Parts: sequence; structure tokens; C-alpha cells
Amino acid sequence: MTSYRHDDMASAASQFALQLLSISKAHTIEARFEQEESMYVRASAPRTIGGVLDDAISLYRNSYASVWPFTLAAAVVVAMPGAFLGVQLAHARTLGPQAILAMMKAPSYWLTYALIVVFHVAIYGALLSALNSFIERGQASLGAAFATGMSVLPRMLAVSVLFGLMVAIGLFVLIVPGIYLSGIYQLAVVVLIVERAGVSESFGISRRLIKGYWWRSATIVTVAIIIVFVFSLIGGMVNGLAVGLFGFGTSFALLDQAIVGIVLNAFLLPLLPCFLLAMYYDLKLRHEGGDLAAGVDALAAR
Repeated sequence: MTSYRHDDMASAASQFALQLLSISKAHTIEARFEQEESMYVRASAPRTIGGVLDDAISLYRNSYASVWPFTLAAAVVVAMPGAFLGVQLAHARTLGPQAILAMMKAPSYWLTYALIVVFHVAIYGALLSALNSFIERGQASLGAAFATGMSVLPRMLAVSVLFGLMVAIGLFVLIVPGIYLSGIYQLAVVVLIVERAGVSESFGISRRLIKGYWWRSATIVTVAIIIVFVFSLIGGMVNGLAVGLFGFGTSFALLDQAIVGIVLNAFLLPLLPCFLLAMYYDLKLRHEGGDLAAGVDALAAR
């Protein structure tokens, strides 16, 4: 009788252990599945607009820890003109709109601003390179990305200037041509970084990729711009309320605005590049699929 009880207890204990083991395995599998879901995975087939938006946000969320030094550096650079004015006004004898305009006309201000633009373009190229490395290899080397940004800086400046001139002339002439050109050539910088293309080649590839998908691409970029605008608006409103409530002077308000801008831009600057890269790879898949289908049709016709 006693042996039967011992056997029953041993059997119950073994069943309980098996249940614990199965529960542990289930939790392990679930944890791995959730981890894989949270990781960025490059799409292997064309996605819907919603899918491209999800890919861009996933890229932003997963890559930010790797690229934040670039975003912080770019944010500091963007805020420097405002900080420069704030420091100048803090030491100025007279304050007001005329004093601000006089300082903005000074050669030192424009020289500083020109250097800031050049450095910002280099950082933007490095950021794009780091994000692209994260897409291709799951990690980003900041040193290699910065080297890439510096090596392509002349082409980046040329593409940026030409893009700005084309869009500005188009907007000045009839508005619609400027909007169209901004959409058709918006991937030129991405192509330059990802494919190491030349200036004219970058514009040509961007045009071929977006041809037939202009409205789709415009929708994706518009969503990104709206997201950035909303968060910037909220940050600006909070900063404006703080300045108004505490009665800060003009110089301190400019410095405060620069600091708030650094915090906001440090988080917002990678968003648009993430959307552009996600859109670029989606369009590549769509055109590669179209080229493959055309090749199959041509073989069938023979």
C-alpha cells in the first residue's frame, strides 16, 4: 500500500515537472517571438503605404540607440545660429528688432551660418549612411558612417543646392512644377549615399524610382512631415508658454529656444531619413519585380 502511494506521488511530481517545463518552453518561445517582432527586419516584398510607414517607424525605433550621436550633433549645429544671436544680444547695449537685424547682417553671422550648413550636410550624409548600414547589417559603425559623410560631402552639397534651386524656380514660376520636382527628386540624396552615385546619376535614379509612384511617395513623405511638424509645434508651444509665464527677455528667450530646439531635433531629425530609406527600398523592390515580370513576358513572347 505504501509503495503504491510512493508511486502515485512520484508520478504526480513528474507530471508537475513536465508541466513546468512545457510552460517554461512556451514562455521562452513567446519571448523570442516578441523579440523578433520588435527587431527591424528589411522587407523582402513590396509593402502597402501603411507597411512602409511601419517599416520606417520600426527602423527609427530600433536604430536610434546606434545613431543618436549624429542626431545630437546635427541638433546642436542647427541650434547654433539662434544661440549665437542670444549670446550677442545678451551683451548688446540695445535690444529690439533693429538690433537683431543688424547682427544677422554681420559677416561673422553669415560665415558662421555657412559653416553650419556645410557641417549639417556632412552629418546628414553620415546619418543616412549609418541608418543604411543598420538596414543592411543590423548595426552601424559611427566612424565608417562619418567617413562616408565626409567623402561624399561635395556631391551632397551639389545635390542639395541643385535640388533647392530646381524646387525654388518651380515654385516661383507656377508652384505646381516646384511641388512635382520636389517629389520626383526627393530620393536623390538617399541614392547618392546608398548607391554611391554621382550627382546627375542620383537625380536620374530618383526620377526612375518615383516614376509611376509619385502620389504614393508624396503621401509617405507628407505623413513624416506631419509627424515632425506636430511634435515641433507642441514643443514650440510649451516653450512659448514658459517664456511668456516667466517673462524672459529677448536674449534669454533665444537661448531657451535653442536649447529646446536641440532636445526636439535630437529626437526628430532621424525620422525623415528613416521614411526616405524605407520608401527607397520599397520602390527598389517594386521596380525589380516589374523588371522581372517584363523579362518573363519577353521570354514568353519568343
